[in-house]
Amino acid sequence: SIFIPPALCGGGEPEVSGAALLLEQAVLNQHADLCAGLLREGLEQARRPLRAAVRNVRHAIAGDQVTLEFELSGGAYATAVLRELMEVETASSHDEENGD
Repeated sequence: SIFIPPALCGGGEPEVSGAALLLEQAVLNQHADLCAGLLREGLEQARRPLRAAVRNVRHAIAGDQVTLEFELSGGAYATAVLRELMEVETASSHDEENGD
Protein backbone atom coordinates (compact mmCIF):
# COMPACT_ATOMS: atom_id res chain seq x y z
CA SER A 1 0.00 0.00 0.00
CA ILE A 2 1.02 3.61 -0.49
CA PHE A 3 0.87 6.02 2.41
CA ILE A 4 1.14 9.76 1.78
CA PRO A 5 1.32 11.81 4.97
CA PRO A 6 -0.95 14.85 5.11
CA ALA A 7 0.30 18.34 4.42
CA LEU A 8 0.87 20.94 7.09
CA CYS A 9 0.14 24.61 6.29
CA GLY A 10 2.96 26.52 4.67
CA GLY A 11 4.38 28.06 1.54
CA GLY A 12 5.99 26.26 -1.37
CA GLU A 13 4.81 23.88 -4.03
CA PRO A 14 2.39 21.10 -3.04
CA GLU A 15 3.78 17.57 -3.20
CA VAL A 16 0.49 16.15 -4.48
CA SER A 17 -1.89 16.97 -7.32
CA GLY A 18 -5.34 16.15 -8.59
CA ALA A 19 -7.90 14.77 -6.14
CA ALA A 20 -5.35 14.54 -3.32
CA LEU A 21 -4.52 18.24 -3.68
CA LEU A 22 -8.21 19.20 -3.71
CA LEU A 23 -8.82 17.18 -0.55
CA GLU A 24 -5.84 18.72 1.27
CA GLN A 25 -6.88 22.22 0.24
CA ALA A 26 -10.44 21.61 1.45
CA VAL A 27 -9.15 20.50 4.86
CA LEU A 28 -6.65 23.36 5.17
CA ASN A 29 -9.32 25.89 4.10
CA GLN A 30 -11.27 24.94 7.24
CA HIS A 31 -8.36 26.47 9.16
CA ALA A 32 -7.74 29.48 6.93
CA ASP A 33 -6.89 31.93 9.74
CA LEU A 34 -4.30 29.59 11.24
CA CYS A 35 -2.78 28.85 7.83
CA ALA A 36 -2.61 32.57 6.98
CA GLY A 37 -0.72 33.24 10.21
CA LEU A 38 1.73 30.42 9.52
CA LEU A 39 2.33 31.71 6.00
CA ARG A 40 2.96 35.24 7.35
CA GLU A 41 5.62 33.77 9.63
CA GLY A 42 7.33 32.14 6.63
CA LEU A 43 6.54 28.52 7.42
CA GLU A 44 7.31 26.17 4.53
CA GLN A 45 4.91 23.39 3.66
CA ALA A 46 5.88 20.10 5.29
CA ARG A 47 4.48 16.67 5.96
CA ARG A 48 4.36 14.69 9.16
CA PRO A 49 3.45 11.00 9.23
CA LEU A 50 0.25 10.03 11.02
CA ARG A 51 1.73 6.66 11.92
CA ALA A 52 4.94 5.86 13.72
CA ALA A 53 6.81 2.59 13.96
CA VAL A 54 7.55 1.84 17.60
CA ARG A 55 10.48 -0.59 17.89
CA ASN A 56 12.42 -2.38 20.60
CA VAL A 57 9.79 -1.83 23.30
CA ARG A 58 10.93 -2.70 26.81
CA HIS A 59 9.20 -2.14 30.13
CA ALA A 60 9.85 -2.53 33.84
CA ILE A 61 7.41 -2.34 36.73
CA ALA A 62 8.62 -1.48 40.22
CA GLY A 63 5.91 -0.82 42.78
CA ASP A 64 3.65 1.90 41.38
CA GLN A 65 6.17 2.99 38.70
CA VAL A 66 6.32 1.81 35.12
CA THR A 67 9.39 2.50 32.99
CA LEU A 68 9.08 2.26 29.22
CA GLU A 69 11.84 2.30 26.65
CA PHE A 70 11.28 2.28 22.90
CA GLU A 71 12.74 3.56 19.67
CA LEU A 72 11.01 5.81 17.14
CA SER A 73 11.90 6.94 13.67
CA GLY A 74 12.83 10.57 13.03
CA GLY A 75 9.93 13.01 13.25
CA ALA A 76 7.90 10.91 15.69
CA TYR A 77 7.13 12.12 19.20
CA ALA A 78 7.38 9.90 22.27
CA THR A 79 4.64 11.91 23.97
CA ALA A 80 2.22 10.97 21.17
CA VAL A 81 3.02 7.28 21.68
CA LEU A 82 2.56 7.58 25.45
CA ARG A 83 -0.77 9.36 24.98
CA GLU A 84 -2.02 6.38 22.97
CA LEU A 85 -0.87 3.91 25.62
CA MET A 86 -2.35 5.62 28.67
CA GLU A 87 -5.72 6.62 29.96
CA VAL A 88 -5.40 9.97 31.67
CA GLU A 89 -7.96 11.01 34.23
CA THR A 90 -8.28 14.71 34.95
CA ALA A 91 -10.07 16.24 37.92
CA SER A 92 -12.97 17.37 35.69
CA SER A 93 -13.45 13.93 34.08
CA HIS A 94 -13.32 12.32 37.52
CA ASP A 95 -16.00 14.75 38.81
CA GLU A 96 -18.23 14.06 35.78
CA GLU A 97 -18.01 10.28 36.28
CA ASN A 98 -18.95 10.63 39.95
CA GLY A 99 -21.82 13.05 39.33
CA ASP A 100 -20.09 15.95 41.10
